[in-house]
Amino acid sequence: MTTAAENRLRAGEAASEARGANERFRDRRDAHRDSVFFALCECGRRGCRSGIELTVHEYDAIRRNADWQIVVAGHEYPSHRLVRATERYLLVTVEGAPAVANAVGARSFA
Repeated sequence: MTTAAENRLRAGEAASEARGANERFRDRRDAHRDSVFFALCECGRRGCRSGIELTVHEYDAIRRNADWQIVVAGHEYPSHRLVRATERYLLVTVEGAPAVANAVGARSFA
């Protein structure tokens, strides 16, 4: 039987994998701020492949805060704290553990 801590760790790993994929998707887009791509939901559910349409500008603005995760509405967990809700996605932080932020970090804008 798994513990709550093990479940949180696995969810953090899954969210980190989604964020890493999103960074690669973003890097393949041109720098034009209105360029659109589909980002993966960073909810932390293993196997979640729900997509969220974002502009490069939106994604870069979100990534200025390394603790924020992009989540499809309905995919939030009790440990998620809502930062902002839009028509297309939720921005959340994970209570008690910035697992994704530690693994991937904020986007550099040098």
